Amino acid sequence: MGFEKLPILDDRHLKAIEMIIDGSYKINEIAAACGVERTTLWDWRKKNKTFIAELDRRIQEHKSFLKNSSEKKFENKLDIAINTIINIAESGKNEATKLEAARYIYEVLNGKIPNKLTVTENIEDTDNAGNIIEDIEDWDNTEDTIKD
Repeated sequence: MGFEKLPILDDRHLKAIEMIIDGSYKINEIAAACGVERTTLWDWRKKNKTFIAELDRRIQEHKSFLKNSSEKKFENKLDIAINTIINIAESGKNEATKLEAARYIYEVLNGKIPNKLTVTENIEDTDNAGNIIEDIEDWDNTEDTIKD
């Protein structure tokens, strides 16, 4: 019982595989770039076992790369979110908000998935900073005193 000798892929095959995986090319563009007819490219995709195997291997490799990079991005954002919640629990201005953040952390650490985290900060506004209505009124009043 002998093994079937599979054909070796040349540069045209490898270029076609790269362009297929890229996903931004049409079949006729790939065929033209590889110097073959569309029907040849089609035959490679359907009948050439070496081409099919290499394409499948590269697709799986590409999917794995995308999955890993997405997970890393999510992990980075997750760290930021967790640190934000911890910061609110430790130094929030409002006691109810601090308690809510602390309860959220407690539930997550104990394996529960909280429905939501409601964060509202009621900051005592002693110098009227942040009050847009009063800022607008102050601006309106200063316009009267500005001279050209």
